[in-house]
Amino acid sequence: MVEAVLLGTGAALHPGRGHSSLLVIGPGEPLLVDAGCTVPHSLARAGFNPASISRVIVTHGHADHYCGLTHIAFMKTFTGTPELVVYTTGHAKPLVEGLLASIHKPGAVRARVEVLAPGGAYTIGPYRVRTFRAVHSVEALSLEISVDGRRILVSGDTEPTREYRILAGGADLAVHEASLPEPRPGSGHSSVSEALEQVSQARMGLLYHLTPDSEEAALRVGARLPGDLYRVEL
Repeated sequence: MVEAVLLGTGAALHPGRGHSSLLVIGPGEPLLVDAGCTVPHSLARAGFNPASISRVIVTHGHADHYCGLTHIAFMKTFTGTPELVVYTTGHAKPLVEGLLASIHKPGAVRARVEVLAPGGAYTIGPYRVRTFRAVHSVEALSLEISVDGRRILVSGDTEPTREYRILAGGADLAVHEASLPEPRPGSGHSSVSEALEQVSQARMGLLYHLTPDSEEAALRVGARLPGDLYRVEL
């Protein structure tokens, strides 16, 4: 069985939602996609010790997608689970490295940061990860994650893209950001209506990275919005 847990569904600042993050649970160790500041607490609420996480993909170098790595690494200094590998963009690599170096006893954690390039295919434990370019204000990635016969699409922060829409067709789960109440070309983000179109051909489509304004817009059109700690069995 494969399970996905939306640990957080909010954008950088949402008073009622944590930072957007997805935990994919396949055979063996789980894979964490994005680790904002609220994610360690959400992991604990979901029944996972943050120190047990050893593989993290950070889709881009904005703090609400990686600031929780400090606490994950900090917890590892107490638990004897020292390995941590973070996969991210070239732009984000020095930012993540600087953050991981800021913990007390940084040498107690065997941390390394590896770069993922758009258009690449990578094996991370039992997960096959395909990366493609997100359209955002900094270098950013969208992801296709395949494991145990299931296929999951994760947009990260992006405007709508043709590649995501095509790959979402037949996907077991497609998660797409919906930061805006209305389309705003050039913003680096998607609106509720755009996000709903992006995930429409998936077996299950979910919206995340919500702002208070986009959440209100989604509710007006009757969109089903997951809350934090939302679990899906695939």
